[in-house]
Amino acid sequence: MIDGPKIITIVEDDTIIANVLKNKLEKENYEVKVAKNGESGLKLVKEVVPNLVVLDLILPRMHGFEVLKAIKADPTISKIPVIILTNLGQDEDRQKGLELGAIDYCSKSDIDVATLIDKINEILGK
Repeated sequence: MIDGPKIITIVEDDTIIANVLKNKLEKENYEVKVAKNGESGLKLVKEVVPNLVVLDLILPRMHGFEVLKAIKADPTISKIPVIILTNLGQDEDRQKGLELGAIDYCSKSDIDVATLIDKINEILGK
C-alpha cells in the first residue's frame, strides 16, 4: 500500500507568504491546507491532523502562541511538530515559542523559503 502525501497546515494571515509557501511545498509533493487566522487554524489542525504545522504568531482572532498552547494541550494533536514563522524576532518571543513546544522558530526576515522547506523536509524525514 502506498502512503499518500504528507499534510502540512499553514496558519498565516499574509496571503502572499501563505501562497508562496503553499506552492513551493506542493512542488515537494506535500498536501497543503491554509488557514488565515488563529481560530480557523486551530480548527483545521484538529480536523486534518497534519504531519506538520507552520504557524505565524501575529494572527487575527487568536494569537499564534494561544494556537500553539491549544495544540500542545490536546492529546490528539500534541505530537504534531510546529514551526513558528513570524516577524517577531525578539529573543524572548523565540524562547517562549520553543518553551511552548515549537520544534523551530524562524524569523521571516532571516529565513528564505528554500531553507524553510529544507527544515520541513528534514523534520518529516524526506
